[in-house]
Amino acid sequence: MRRFVRLALVVALWAPIFAFVGHVASGIGPTDLPGFNIGGTADGARWIFESPSLGIPAEPTGEFDISHSEVTLKSGPAAYALGSIAWPGQVVAALPSFLQGEIASQAGKSFAFPFDIPNYPVRAESFYPQGPTKANSQAGTVVMESSAQAESADANASLNSFSIPLLGSVGTQSSMASNGFDDQGAFSMVRGAANDISIANGILKIQSVVSTVTARSDGDRGTVAGTTTVVGATVAGHAVTIDASGVHVDGQGTAIATIQQAVNAVLKSAGITIELASPIDTISGASAARNLPGLHVTLNDTAVDQLVSLLPASLQSQIRGQVTFDQGMTITLAPASATASAAKAFLLPAADTSVGGLTQGVTGGTPSSVTSTGGGSTAPVGGSSAPVTSGGGVVIAAAPTVKNFTGVPVWLVILLVALAFVTARPLMAAADRLLFARKGAAVCPEET
Repeated sequence: MRRFVRLALVVALWAPIFAFVGHVASGIGPTDLPGFNIGGTADGARWIFESPSLGIPAEPTGEFDISHSEVTLKSGPAAYALGSIAWPGQVVAALPSFLQGEIASQAGKSFAFPFDIPNYPVRAESFYPQGPTKANSQAGTVVMESSAQAESADANASLNSFSIPLLGSVGTQSSMASNGFDDQGAFSMVRGAANDISIANGILKIQSVVSTVTARSDGDRGTVAGTTTVVGATVAGHAVTIDASGVHVDGQGTAIATIQQAVNAVLKSAGITIELASPIDTISGASAARNLPGLHVTLNDTAVDQLVSLLPASLQSQIRGQVTFDQGMTITLAPASATASAAKAFLLPAADTSVGGLTQGVTGGTPSSVTSTGGGSTAPVGGSSAPVTSGGGVVIAAAPTVKNFTGVPVWLVILLVALAFVTARPLMAAADRLLFARKGAAVCPEET
């Protein structure tokens, strides 16, 4: 029995101390970062089409994102999250309602639409605080989800496969984006992935391309991490490694140089260029951003012409008679970007709060008065004990500046743990003296 009493006393003495240390050393939370701006986007694949002969005043001519995720989280708070398996961009997605509004405005009362034209529907979109704060759509292998809350924004999208005949096909494509806070501060984490890729009738095949990015800010310093990884690539059946320096045939020896030349010749004749773009970082103080452009596979007009030549002769003649071959297609695999910026509470330093000519300080106590030289009147001032004479101004008493608690250093936590072990036995002895001090106290049968 005595043993349990001693242990209870030691725990009672140390528990409040460790509870306090655990609380203040638990990390940074949203309340410590009143200012923040966090965002992230990721795609499984992005198809970009260029054709100057079409006369469309846009660069690029067309763009379509497959398995697109996008999130933003800003102080306010305000959050936005979007997941879409096929995303044409914000402008195109909102074009129907915009055109309807413009037509109705120009027509005045002479014309009215019988119903509202819906905007692009293939999406799961969430907003905070206006709502809806959650959205999801799932049908078989097609998934679109989004959530926007006061302290987080999350989105993901996935699709089993997507292809454009003759140009290329991509198997499973997925993306996710998440913004929020953890014990290290504000963060944005995104991931884009594409699998089972085949380009230009199988000339280029890739097992997977995956990009992961993390951006963080603790209010003092911003950091970034993440990269793009290409696995299982082949060109014309030859295993290759694709990195920032180019396309390299795997292996060593004199024969590899010959194979490398053959691979380069195949890509050139097919009009295919491959580039694994380097990360683009922007770090300044407490703000940090990393953009991973992903793996770029570009097919120029030569590639398009060769692909058209695979079609039946009658169809070829129709296409060649109506289309100028200046087209280019870029397939960007697993692009991803993240940004995080946060600011801690700003504390104003103590300043001279007097206005006009101050002749005497304000002290705490009972109400007194302020004398104005203009009219000789006296007005009470709460919380002061001495009259204050102002030469044309009034003294304003400011509250002292209070700094936020910045947490307990790690060394102090370690010291307290060591101190707990060192003092455990003396505290138990003290417990014996306090609780069982009488002489000849009976020994508990459980301890014999």
